[in-house]
Amino acid sequence: MTTKTQRYPGQQARRPTGSPGSTGGQFAEKMHAEPDLAIREISDEEYNADGSYAYPPRPRSAAQHIDFWTRVPLPEDRLKTLATRYPKIRQAIGDRAGLDAAEAYKDDHPDPTLRMAPGPMRDAAAVAWQQEVGRVFDAAAHEATKHMPPAVYRTSVRPILRAHQMYVYAGPLPKEEREAVYNHEMVVDGRVMTVKEIYEAYELKRLENELL
Repeated sequence: MTTKTQRYPGQQARRPTGSPGSTGGQFAEKMHAEPDLAIREISDEEYNADGSYAYPPRPRSAAQHIDFWTRVPLPEDRLKTLATRYPKIRQAIGDRAGLDAAEAYKDDHPDPTLRMAPGPMRDAAAVAWQQEVGRVFDAAAHEATKHMPPAVYRTSVRPILRAHQMYVYAGPLPKEEREAVYNHEMVVDGRVMTVKEIYEAYELKRLENELL
């Protein structure tokens, strides 16, 4: 350890009254040794030790960030939120896309029975039109949700939640390190996926406020 000297006027001894070259009662200079300390570089394990799910450490590298979110305990309430809310979000995405497509179809293909007299032909036309509206709805709903797994299973909820946290909190990292986090591979029910693929496949941005 290196030392340096520094003067502390407030801790100097008084000179006797009438000392040569001084004013009576004036503080005399006294030399003190002060340690010149440097902050020790700590390991990722030490750096992460004080972090928690709600209050994680600021990411300083991809390796440190991934290690923290791989090990930190996950709150049961957040796991339950993810498992129960995901199918509802998936359903809502499909329904919204289906309704929009069905309304667009109706605008271009008005109900033909409005111009037909009652009878068997009118009834058949109504059934055919309704079936086509339903087909358009189903096709649009499927297209909007085909990238989304059908459910979040109990065996997959933990890696999905960890991937969400890795993705969301990676922002302060430099671009290369951030990309390393996004490309980190995890296993979800036997399927190897990157953090970014998990975040996008499960539409986790729609759950962000509920999972943080």
